[in-house]
Amino acid sequence: MSQTCGEPTHPPLGQHAGRGRSTRLLAAAPSRSSFPLCLRAREACSGVGQTIPLNGYGLRKTFHGCVALLVCCVVAACGYKTSPRPMGTTVPGPIGLVDCSVYPDRILLKWEVPGSNADGSALRDLSGFRVYRASHKTGSECADCKKTREIYANVDIEDPTNAAVVGNEVVYADKKVITGNTYIYRVTAYNLKGREGLPTTELEVDFREAPEPPASLEGTWREGEVVLRWTPPKEREGVTTYRIYRAGVNKSEAMKPIGLADWGETQYSDKRIEKDQTYFYQMRSVRIARGIAQESQPSHTVMVKIPRKRVPTPKKPESIPERDAIRIDWEAVKVDEGVVKYNIYRQEPGRTPAKLNAKPLDGTSFKDRNVKDGREYLYSVTAFVEGREDEESARSETTKELKYRRPAPVPR
Repeated sequence: MSQTCGEPTHPPLGQHAGRGRSTRLLAAAPSRSSFPLCLRAREACSGVGQTIPLNGYGLRKTFHGCVALLVCCVVAACGYKTSPRPMGTTVPGPIGLVDCSVYPDRILLKWEVPGSNADGSALRDLSGFRVYRASHKTGSECADCKKTREIYANVDIEDPTNAAVVGNEVVYADKKVITGNTYIYRVTAYNLKGREGLPTTELEVDFREAPEPPASLEGTWREGEVVLRWTPPKEREGVTTYRIYRAGVNKSEAMKPIGLADWGETQYSDKRIEKDQTYFYQMRSVRIARGIAQESQPSHTVMVKIPRKRVPTPKKPESIPERDAIRIDWEAVKVDEGVVKYNIYRQEPGRTPAKLNAKPLDGTSFKDRNVKDGREYLYSVTAFVEGREDEESARSETTKELKYRRPAPVPR
């Protein structure tokens, strides 16, 4: 049976395989409402010199009339009211790993959230990220590098249970790591349709045994700053810097990095402090491998309390050896109100200062009788108003290093 112009020469929209796809492919096919107009166009082009009715008007079959009707047919057949869109697939734009840090128990990856699609349009349908990983023994061939094409982890941007989204940055922690392995990562972004953007450049991370942390960390307050001192670790191979952490509570997870010190330094000054606050400090050694920082376990934690009211620091402490002791003298501290008391601290090389007096001291002299022949000692002094030891002054400068030598007995 032959078809007439009034019958569709294509199946109805949506009957082709592939949901949604047929609508775009057949967008230019005539709609049902346009077929009567097509019929008139066919008749207009079949002869010349005749007049046919068309929507209440008479139109003579001429070449120009034929072209006009055909144009009307094409315009009426278009099913889109707006400008046609390109046929290409929209995917998220590229992302880049902005940072990678290695800790004794995990590898931390950080990357930025892309703000646009690959075609430059705004990315409004981001769904999440896919992390790809491969691993091999450090120094050996990567036999399963192809596995970087397999998904290792998925990060849902709306519910990132295995990661943290802070502002425009994603932080992902890989805790399934083994010392002596090298891990290779790639990350992609994907939209609500599951379409992925281009992967990041592969990132290789050597997960080695962590370096040793600094030892004997101590912290003291003095006018306008907290001074941290430490002893370098015994094994310093590859250690380039130390990272200093601080928190307002005594919890490791609350520690935030506040600065760096060079590997040859043993002192750091924190001047971003406030009165009547208590600060907790930790330090970590940092080693660089493949351009990536690997940190040690944290050092022990030290607490420093900043007093609400500052008492002057004792000045000019001096240590003097005696027959069976070391005497420490210093200048008196004057305050407007209250009675001044003192504490005396002793430090041996490589150790944290320890308070010697069991009760507050009244005078400006103290004898340390618990000394041993041949040992080296340093001393410092603090002052406070009686009853307010929590407002203790900063420690004085230390006395000169003194190696105690017990005097020989005087012959009779």
